[in-house]
Amino acid sequence: MSREWRRLLVAPERLAACDGRLALLTEEGHYLRRVLRLRGGEQLALLDGLGRLWTARLELVAAAAGSAGRGRESRQQAVAVLEQPLSEPLMEQPQPRPALELAVALPRLDADVALRMACELGIDRFTPLQAARSVVQERCRPQRQQAIVREAVEQCERLWLPQLAPEQLALQWFGSSVAPPSGGGCRTAAAGHHPAAGACPGGAAAGSAAAAACGCAPGSGSPGTAPPVDSDGDRP
Repeated sequence: MSREWRRLLVAPERLAACDGRLALLTEEGHYLRRVLRLRGGEQLALLDGLGRLWTARLELVAAAAGSAGRGRESRQQAVAVLEQPLSEPLMEQPQPRPALELAVALPRLDADVALRMACELGIDRFTPLQAARSVVQERCRPQRQQAIVREAVEQCERLWLPQLAPEQLALQWFGSSVAPPSGGGCRTAAAGHHPAAGACPGGAAAGSAAAAACGCAPGSGSPGTAPPVDSDGDRP
């Protein structure tokens, strides 16, 4: 049943201040009405990116004078009316454990696709790396990448919003990855080519602590495989 809901990710602070009636931003109303084709009275799901989900009804009310928009949208304000109290979400999921972090030297092309697929596969933290041969024009664009992650969360039915870490030098990340993440977790790195046998895809020396943190099996040159996630959000 939940798969039929159109989902909208909303910042937790906006939900906390809405008192059961969330006035949607212009772009949110446009997305629901023009892209998802929702009409007044239809149901949608609101999620806060912190493991909680509520259902709501789309309501269209007269917009305040001077509101931005075109045609009918300029005369109507989209409001999401929650069907559950904020303290009693319809769905609540604990944060997945162990947390999975993926560090990637972004490719010259399709960097957006790599980020979207990582989100859909269940990565909890995404760290872009600047490698020795990284292409300068493909450096991170934080606003664009945040938008990609938000869209991926809405589409793949995740309840937790992944973290986007600042870009780091590859050698700096491998140095810090020798120690496990606080609270436990799994870290792995990805490369855009298949390294030679015994080589680490992140460039660390074979058999070194950094290579071990990357998840490379001795002599295989293959990064570790992320564990599956069950329906409760737990990773065995």
